[in-house]
This record gives sequence, structure tokens and C-alpha cells, in this order.
Amino acid sequence: MGLNLAAINSLNLNKLLRRSLEPVAYRFDGAFVKPSNITLSLTNRCNLACPTCAFWKTPNEAKETELTLDEMKTLLAQLREWLGPFVLGLTGGEPFLRPEIFDLIDEADRLGIRTMTVNNGSLLPPRRIEQIKKSPIDLISFSLNHLDPAIHDETRGHPGSAEKIFKAIEDLNYPGRPFKITLSTILMGYSIDHLPDMARWVRDKGLDGITFQILYFESGNDDYEPGWFKKSPYWDDDADKINRGMDALIAARKSGLPITNSVEQMEYMRRYLLDPEGPQDIPCKVGVANLDIEPDGTVRLCDVMDAVGNVREMHPRDIWHSAQAHERRKQIHGCGAACRIKTCNFRQPLLSLAKGQLFPAADGQQ
Repeated sequence: MGLNLAAINSLNLNKLLRRSLEPVAYRFDGAFVKPSNITLSLTNRCNLACPTCAFWKTPNEAKETELTLDEMKTLLAQLREWLGPFVLGLTGGEPFLRPEIFDLIDEADRLGIRTMTVNNGSLLPPRRIEQIKKSPIDLISFSLNHLDPAIHDETRGHPGSAEKIFKAIEDLNYPGRPFKITLSTILMGYSIDHLPDMARWVRDKGLDGITFQILYFESGNDDYEPGWFKKSPYWDDDADKINRGMDALIAARKSGLPITNSVEQMEYMRRYLLDPEGPQDIPCKVGVANLDIEPDGTVRLCDVMDAVGNVREMHPRDIWHSAQAHERRKQIHGCGAACRIKTCNFRQPLLSLAKGQLFPAADGQQ
């Protein structure tokens, strides 16, 4: 199951090489560097109703436009031929709404592609748990916002969500499991004091890490609203609380708790929480790093900017080198949005890759 040591070393070398060239690529367009952060969204549909997200509003009829299993297998072969070994993030919506996910993971493994997925934990009955155990998936991450079930369920818009996650983790976290289990947690001001406790829980359970993501304008909504955070019940502008919470989180990271975010990223998160619309003085490198493929085959370099092509019409390599991609990279250069510090966009230190960590972040594969 999975790749052998030589293949893993080759994968790390490929990713390390691409990442080391990103600063040059960022300055000189970037098409000569292949993407290192590849995601395939299987569906925009979701069975929960998170108030911080808009994907659950996607009508069920949207499944008619989603890539078929055969189309996705063809896409995997094209990506593997172009990129060599790489890590593929299977995302959503809720990816386990697509039963073909296991066939896709098997095909990726056959091609030498490593896979990871983030899910809400609500669609994993015993039959699915057994499928996961038998599959060659490399990492499965659960979206858990709080250890208190009532608080987590409120952020998911559905009672019982937390208990399903706890049960799924209990069933999957067996001795000698060949895949990693992590948590993906939204860093909300109102729960910031609780986050080190979550990292300790991950350690005590023997899981492989927890990744924090900033609370941002709702996912799946392309109509950005300035000042959105002022209306969010999950935002807290208490500067003392934010600083105290981030100090504790950074101290937890430095003490060895399994937090995948770097200290550098967490300092940027602090700045963002204190001033969510303030300037971010780091370059956004999504244009030279990210290849985001949506359920209908649409391709974006930045998930809030216009598309650059569709894999149903063009080879992903040709999309990457297209005039549309070139224009989008120029647009990204002039953008000052704070979403550059989201974990799916922020470029973690190269040292984590040099140490052989294929999955230094559970959401975004930095």
C-alpha cells in the first residue's frame, strides 16, 4: 500500500526543488515552475450548513456538472505525466458525498500520486471506515472547531457533528495504521483560548497534527463583502484576548505540540486578527504554486479570481502556460488581500520539506 521509500524521497525532492524556485518564478511570471500545491475539489455540495461557508447552498443538481470518474482518472494521468510524483488534495464541499472517491484514491496510488482529504466526519459509517482502512490514502483530516460538542456543532449548523468525528477518529486510530490523521481547525477569536487544549488532545490521542486556518469571508461566496467580520458572531476584536491566545498557541508550538503551522504564519495570523483588512507585507505566491481544479473542471490559480481554463477543454499543463494564467499572475501581484495567509496559500518554511515532511500542513500541502 502506498509508495516505497525511493518514491517518497523522489516526491520530496521534486517538491523541494519547485518550492526553492518559487521566489524567482514569482518575480518572472512563474510558468517555468510547475505547481506544487494541487487540489481537486470533488464536489461543491455539502450535507452540513456551516455559517462560515456557502458551499452547502450549492443545489444538488450541480452534481450533473461534476467531472465523472473516467474524466478524473484521465486528469490524474495527465497530471502525473506532467508533474511527476506529487501530493493531491481531494477537497469539497464534502468529498465523501462522491462515492467514487475510493476508486480515485486507488487510481492515484497506481500512478504514484499520494492523496489526502479533509472531511467533516459526518459520512463515515462502519462500511466507509472499513473502506478507508483498506484504501491507500496517505492522510485524512477532520474539520473540528472545538472539543465541546455543542460549540463545534454550532459552527457546523448540525447537531451531532462532533460526536461523529470523535467516533470516526476512534475507529480509524488503530495501532500501526498506515495513514496519517489530523485535525483542521478554524482559528476564531471567540475560541482562541481553547486552541492549545486542542493541540494537547491531538498529542494525547496519538494523532499526527492539527492545522489552524484563519476565519475568512465565507468559502464558496465570490462576492466579497468588505467589513464582513463586523457581522460575524465568530469574530472577536478584543486585542488583549487575541494577543494572549496567540502567545499561548505559539508557545504550544514551540513546546513541541503537533501544530503544523509555522511560528511565522501564526504571527501573521495574529496581525490579521488584530487588523483583518490591514496590509500583509508578504508576497502571495499562489500564482506560481497553486493549481485548484473545481468539480466541473474549472481551473484557478487563486480561488477568488477568475478562472484560467478548464481541464475538459485543455491539458492542465497548457492551462498553466496559457495567456489567461499569465494575466492572472500579474493580477495576483497587484492584490493585497489577506487570504494569502490562509493555510492553503501560505508558503510554510522550506525546512519542513527538507526534513522530509510530505504533509507539513493538513490543509493545502504546503
